[in-house]
Amino acid sequence: MKNSQNRHWQKRKATKLSGFTVVTGLCLLVAIFTIQIVSAVGISTGYKTNEEIEQGMIVSLSSDLENSVVKSTLANESRIAGVAVSSTSGAISLSSPTSDIQVSSDGSVKVYVSDLGGEIKKGDYIGLSNLRGIGVKASSSNQYVLGTALEDVDFSSNYLGSTNVVGASEENIESKIALTSVMLEIKDNPVGNEKAKPFLVVAGESIAGKPVSFPQVIVSALIIVVVFVIAGALLFAAIKGSFISIGRNPLAVKSIHGSLLRVSVTSGLIILIGIGIAYAILLV
Repeated sequence: MKNSQNRHWQKRKATKLSGFTVVTGLCLLVAIFTIQIVSAVGISTGYKTNEEIEQGMIVSLSSDLENSVVKSTLANESRIAGVAVSSTSGAISLSSPTSDIQVSSDGSVKVYVSDLGGEIKKGDYIGLSNLRGIGVKASSSNQYVLGTALEDVDFSSNYLGSTNVVGASEENIESKIALTSVMLEIKDNPVGNEKAKPFLVVAGESIAGKPVSFPQVIVSALIIVVVFVIAGALLFAAIKGSFISIGRNPLAVKSIHGSLLRVSVTSGLIILIGIGIAYAILLV
């Protein structure tokens, strides 16, 4: 009777633990997935403007009017606000009845770019140019960058149009304009000031297939360490308990082995869920 109760208690404990682990893991995955969607789509803010600004143009805060934006150039680079988007493009839109356009400063958006700074490849930083509202491949002359290109830009065929600009030698230069996806992250220009990336960041970028920040890598690494510690602690406790139980009741070997197997599966699920969450954080 005592042996039967012991087996029943072990089964109930393993079932509850497995159920709790799965539910918790699913909740965390849903939370991470939601964060990914918001991060990918972004938040847009409403502004006033006295200019005709198309969706995809880069804008800066006006120096004359409050809560107003103008097309960005190198002259107003320090006031860069983001990119003009549609009112329905962001996961969250913050605006007022007097707003003329929506501006996004994070997430993935379509941006007008030019070949004035050279060919743009996936991962290149996008900076401002003398073409109003149009971005280029960032160079060391840029003080800030808008974000990173999410794809290669083919100016030879997939361009929307061209315009002539005056170069440094007073000659006319034809500049081709295209629309491309950019992951917005307005920050100081790292071009020309690159430092050797930490090994963990390099490893994280190779896993995610895109640029990642150091905090992302640290959080992901901590999650993996924690889930392995938890899984290891569960296995250790289960193995230790199995030896004790077998010593007390050798006839319960089969039941104890079954319980140990369930704990092993639960530990494996914890590890898989933890790795999934860590990977999702790298993709945010």
